[in-house]
Amino acid sequence: MTSKVQIGDHIRFMKDKVTLEGTVEIIYENSVMVSIHPAFHEKAQRFFSNERTIISHKKYEIL
Repeated sequence: MTSKVQIGDHIRFMKDKVTLEGTVEIIYENSVMVSIHPAFHEKAQRFFSNERTIISHKKYEIL
């Protein structure tokens, strides 16, 4: 991660070679909780049971 993420920031991340985007809701020490953007819900259903997930600080980029 090149800069400090903040609540409300939009991020992009990969899951099994699929690009997803979302909004940071909670910041943890080593990760963030992300609400997946509605445009990506259909793609995300393959990996997640709801519209939120936890992403390591090392595995996303801030948009």
